[in-house]
Amino acid sequence: MEIKYHFLAGLILSIILFPFFGIKSIIALIASVIIDIDHPLQYTLKYKKFNILQMLRHFRNCCGKQVLCIFHTIEFIIILGLLSLFSDIFLIMFIAATIHMCMDYLDWFVWASIYSQRMPSIIL
Repeated sequence: MEIKYHFLAGLILSIILFPFFGIKSIIALIASVIIDIDHPLQYTLKYKKFNILQMLRHFRNCCGKQVLCIFHTIEFIIILGLLSLFSDIFLIMFIAATIHMCMDYLDWFVWASIYSQRMPSIIL
């Protein structure tokens, strides 16, 4: 899913969480977007170069193969969920990451499943 939609969802989530967490709710906006840092990280480590346009093409096409993005795994969500038991900041990050993943799955189920064999990168 495009980053602009994650940004918008993070902004809405921040507004919703503001009455409960105050200024900490801005973390929802940051986490909603920053979770996608694993895409350029994975691309850079694999190809030993950092080229934004080639990276975007790579992740849009994915050559029909599953790509592991560490922050998009169920293990990462579980770790955030466990840490959220001890900290408001991790709770906000957990909520934002969960919504981010739900949006990615919705995007995949609605669009990518129609046009490609690409799977969302979740390890079960």
